[in-house]
Amino acid sequence: MNEKEFNDFIHFSDQKDYIENKLYKEEWVTVYQNKRTEENGYRNIISLYPCLISVERKKTDYRKDSSWIITMDFGRPGVVEYSIPLNFIEKVKQKLFGKLVYSFRISSYLWTPEQLKKRDSTTFKIKNFFFNQLNFLFNYKTKKIKQYQRFSEEGIEPLIHLRDFDNDKYPSYIEISEEFRHYFNLYEDKKNNIFLSSDDSGNPIQVIKINDDNKKREVLIKKKYLNEFLFVKKMWLCVQFQYGRFFKKELDHPINKEFQSKDKNFIYCIKSGSSHEKSFTRFRGRKFIKYKDVNFLWYEKERKYEEFSFINKNGEEQSFTCEEDKLANFYGKNEDSPNYLTPISFRKDVLKKYYDKPKQYSVSDGWLKCVGFWNMEIDAQDNRVVVFLGDLSKLPYEEQKYWRSYNTTEKATISRVNWERSFECKPTETDRPDFFFKNKYQKFNKVWQEKYGWSFFKPLSEKDKPCFDSLRIPLNEEQLEFDTQIQYLTKIFVDSINIKEIKKTFPTSYKEDSKTIDILDQCLKVQNIRIDPMIEFLRKLQKLRSKGPAHIETDEKYTKVLNYFKQLTGTKKTNSRSEIFSEILIRCIWIMNLLEKIFLNSKENK
Repeated sequence: MNEKEFNDFIHFSDQKDYIENKLYKEEWVTVYQNKRTEENGYRNIISLYPCLISVERKKTDYRKDSSWIITMDFGRPGVVEYSIPLNFIEKVKQKLFGKLVYSFRISSYLWTPEQLKKRDSTTFKIKNFFFNQLNFLFNYKTKKIKQYQRFSEEGIEPLIHLRDFDNDKYPSYIEISEEFRHYFNLYEDKKNNIFLSSDDSGNPIQVIKINDDNKKREVLIKKKYLNEFLFVKKMWLCVQFQYGRFFKKELDHPINKEFQSKDKNFIYCIKSGSSHEKSFTRFRGRKFIKYKDVNFLWYEKERKYEEFSFINKNGEEQSFTCEEDKLANFYGKNEDSPNYLTPISFRKDVLKKYYDKPKQYSVSDGWLKCVGFWNMEIDAQDNRVVVFLGDLSKLPYEEQKYWRSYNTTEKATISRVNWERSFECKPTETDRPDFFFKNKYQKFNKVWQEKYGWSFFKPLSEKDKPCFDSLRIPLNEEQLEFDTQIQYLTKIFVDSINIKEIKKTFPTSYKEDSKTIDILDQCLKVQNIRIDPMIEFLRKLQKLRSKGPAHIETDEKYTKVLNYFKQLTGTKKTNSRSEIFSEILIRCIWIMNLLEKIFLNSKENK
C-alpha cells in the first residue's frame, strides 16, 4: 500500500464519497447497518443509524457538531417532565433567556480530548458562571409539568427500532416504523425478512429488505417509498454514521490526529489516535437528506386509458378510448362517441396469464378478478373473449395495455348467456363446459357430503388447489396446453375419488391391489349396476394422462387413445384439442349425473 492509498484508507475516502454523494442516489437506500469485519491485521466496525428530523429542529439543534442523535433505542413513548412559566412576563423572560441558555450550553459542550483540556481555563469558568445564572433565571417562577410524549425528542422520529429487552430470554430484533408500514400498507414476509407492497394488478413489490444475523445487521428501503414518506411528513432524513478501524500493530505512516468538516447538510469528523489495540482511526458524523418533491402521490395519480379497436356500425375499423366519461350511454351522453356497451373482441388466450396465477387472479363464469384489487365482467366464448368497451376502464393502465395486445378487429357479438344476464336480467346457467363442470363438481360434492357425511371427491390439498382453479378448455391448440389440462382434470376427477370411504360405506370383497377405477367399478356391481361406458371412459382418461407428457406424433398407443376421445365428439371427429377437451368435460358431467341418480336419488334432492 503506497502513501496515497494509505491516506485514503485511514481517512475513509471511499466511505466519505459514498455518504456525501451516493447514499440517496441508488434504488435502495441503506438506512441501517451494523457490521464487524477483521482482515489484514485490522478490525472494521461500521455503524449506520437513521432518524427523521423536522425542518425546525434541524435548523436550531443539530448542525453544531458531529455528535449523534440517539433515537433508535430511546425513541420510544414515555412521560417527560418540563417547566412552564407561571405568568406572561415569566413566559417572555423564558423565551428571551432560552436562546442564551441554549447558546451557552452548545458552546460549553466538550467532546474531543483537546476541548476537554479547556475545562480548567478562565474563559470556560466565566462561561460556566454565566450559564448557571441564566439557567437560574430561565427556571425561576416555573412549575413542573409531566406529560406523555410519543417520542423521546420533539421534532425527531425514529425510522428503525432496535428492540432490546432487559430479560436475556427475549432476543433482540429489528422493527420498522409502524407509521411507515401502515402508510404504504406493507405486508411482512417474516420468512424472507422483507416487506411487500403491491401494484395495481396485485403484483408484489419489495419495499424493505432486512438482514438480521450475528455478523451483519442491515436494513434497506426502496428510495421511491422512503422519499414519498419524507415528502408527506415534510421531514428530513438524518443518517448518522461511524466507521472505525482498529490496528493491532504500530503503523509505519503517521496519522493526523483530527479533521472536522461542517456544512448545512453534511457534518463529519475524522479522528485518529492510540488505544489498547495500538492505534485506531474513526470517521463519524451525520448526513441530512431532504426529500424530493413527488409529482403524484398514490391517491393523486392521473388515470390513463388505452384505446381499443372494433368494427363500428358502418362496418369500418375504429379505435377509441375506454374512458367512461368519454363514451356514450343510452341517456344522451356523448352522442357522437361509441357506446359504453360496445363489444370488443380479444383472442381467447388473453386469459392464460390469469389462469396460470390462481392465487392472484380468479377466472369464473362471467368474471375476471384480481383478488383484492379489481374485477371485470367478461364473456368467454369458444373462439374469443368479448368485453364491453367501458368495462375495460376498470383495469389498471398496465393491464389495459396487456389486453390491447390481444385485441382483434373482427365483428364482436355477445353470447346468448351474456345477453340474457346483462339485458334481460335472467339468472341464466352457463353453456361453457368448463364453468358448468366446476359448478356441478362442487354441488355434487356438497350433496354427497350431506347424505353420507364424507365427500365423494376428497378435498384438494393446498398444492393441488391450483389444478381446479386453472382448469379450462385449452386456450390454444398447443400439445402442452392440452396435456396440462388433462393432468389437472384427471387429478381432480379420478385421483381424488375417496376410495377409502367408499370401501367403508359400500363394503364388498375388494381386491387389495385394486386401483381407484377398479374400486368404483366393484362398488357399482354391489348395487347391481354395470355402466361399462363410464368405466371405460375413466380408464381411457387415465391412459391419456399417462401417455400425454411423453407424446410423440408417431406414438401408436397415444394416437389410439386420442382417437377414442375424437370419436366422442360425433361424426365430424375433430382434430381440435379444444373441442376434444370440451367433450371430455361434458362426459365428466354426465358421469356425475349418473352417480347422482344412483346414489343420491336425484328426485328427492331437486
